[in-house]
Amino acid sequence: MILPPLSVAMMVKPGHDPFPVSCAEPVVLHHYHDFSLFCQAHANLFIDCDFSPSAERIKCLKALAAPVIVNSVSYTTREIGSSMIRFNGWTGFSHQSVLELAAASKELPDAVEQFALACGLSIVMAPDSAGMVRARIIAMIINEAYHALGEGVSSEEDIDTAMKLGTNYPYGPFEWASRIGHDNIIELLEIMSLTDKKYKPAPALVAGAKS
Repeated sequence: MILPPLSVAMMVKPGHDPFPVSCAEPVVLHHYHDFSLFCQAHANLFIDCDFSPSAERIKCLKALAAPVIVNSVSYTTREIGSSMIRFNGWTGFSHQSVLELAAASKELPDAVEQFALACGLSIVMAPDSAGMVRARIIAMIINEAYHALGEGVSSEEDIDTAMKLGTNYPYGPFEWASRIGHDNIIELLEIMSLTDKKYKPAPALVAGAKS
């Protein structure tokens, strides 16, 4: 069966592209750095890798006449809209074999599945909760590492080394924090702490974000 070409509009920041720069046929990727031009594109699928939950941006995305995937790790579809499909676009989680998605519906549009297949990605549906699965776990590990640092248990370098050697993680918690961005981690932890105070960001993590 010959499928018609799938046109995918992708909004990215220069230097940050969480997906391959090209996909196998019949998917054609069109990259945009300007949000207004992105919203004017004629596409079968829109992917906003530079998403922010502003009311104006959400309004524009909801008006698009095609499925929309957004890089929304911390905010669920209850906050951004049930029509959106979330993915984890944090730095360090991209270009892997798994595409972690969360959505209000269990049924994904055909365009999303076709895009993932062309990019060589296996879709894994995660709970539509703050952090989904991988980001939530990594954020908690990073937070505990900063608690340990603040209590003088060990140095950043030694904690990173111990975690990489002991768990075979690609990065240590402080290396993860640098890649992801302290502000992103703090934002997720703050949201998670609204329901459980144990997720409150460690003082050393907050201090690290300000330095």
